[in-house]
Amino acid sequence: MKQNKKEFNEALGVPSNITQTAQELFNDFKREFKKRINVNELEYEFQYKPRFPYRIADMDINEIIFHVNLNPTDQTNKVEVLSMGVPSSASIETTGKKPILLTVDKEGTSQLFINIAVPEDWSEGEVIHYFDSNRVKNISTFAHELKHEYDSFKKPAGSVKERAKYVGAKEMIGGLPPLMDFAFNLYYISDIESLVRPSEVAAELRTSEIPKKDFLEFIINNDTYKQLKEIHEFSVDEMKEELKKYADDIREIAIELEVDNAENLTDDELASFALHIGYITLIDKTSEKYFEYLFPNPFTMLFDPETDKKKDWFETYRKRSLRFKDNPENFYKKAEKDFKIKGIKMMRKLVKLYDYIIENPSE
Repeated sequence: MKQNKKEFNEALGVPSNITQTAQELFNDFKREFKKRINVNELEYEFQYKPRFPYRIADMDINEIIFHVNLNPTDQTNKVEVLSMGVPSSASIETTGKKPILLTVDKEGTSQLFINIAVPEDWSEGEVIHYFDSNRVKNISTFAHELKHEYDSFKKPAGSVKERAKYVGAKEMIGGLPPLMDFAFNLYYISDIESLVRPSEVAAELRTSEIPKKDFLEFIINNDTYKQLKEIHEFSVDEMKEELKKYADDIREIAIELEVDNAENLTDDELASFALHIGYITLIDKTSEKYFEYLFPNPFTMLFDPETDKKKDWFETYRKRSLRFKDNPENFYKKAEKDFKIKGIKMMRKLVKLYDYIIENPSE
């Protein structure tokens, strides 16, 4: 049976109209922000209601609230978006065998937070020029965030465990570079992020007006595809070799933690110690998030009739998460296998976007 355009785009993991909507949203944001930007202000919040709703498949956004923060720093001499995100508001459902996060209905109103790094002597013109000259990149990011909104709309019920692992890995991105890269890969290849990858690349593909004859060059040089390839090729052994380059830093950590014989640990032992610390830190982060989802307000634990059940869920999650505590390297080896499977799966999915190309671009 022949698929229509909408069904075909959905099969590629790209909701119908998302690229056009991302383009419209970006243009509207840039125009409205340009009216408000002032060198004496760093924080902006403004609402925008389009004449017609922004539509992605069967989801309408009637109004959007932009939150823009400019962050002057001496660490850069150019304007760059540091992060962009849509907030998630959810309640906890505890009537079943497992806790479920239920996304709160936003009733057609979305929010978008944009954090931008600027030089200390920044000007309004520099910021506007950044958005003018990085149109494709930013439309791709807008599509990424719109897909998160769409996913919440289509599937308002989600796993507490998966959300905790996703947020925990995201918040752990820091510290020793090899561990930082590993945490970033966990976040990047998570189910939540994997759902949005085709849409962000499709938006870049369509906005750039790439013809089919240039698709191969486009995809192998695409940042998302390259990151997935790097994740697919991840090796625990290579990670340990990278950690050895930070032996002095790791030794300082071991001494601070009063590890026995820390001064005499070999580079191999220091690398293994770093893997252990990284694993425990990650589990602590994810466990903390899991607990916060179960008990948004810890003071209510004394009065919540389901406190005991929630505590049992938490202890089960924590115990399961710590199953590699006696040999943390097995945790990383399992991740290596997952990276290879998920990485190649997503790379193949992005290659299928060849069929998303139209030679005379229009949505």
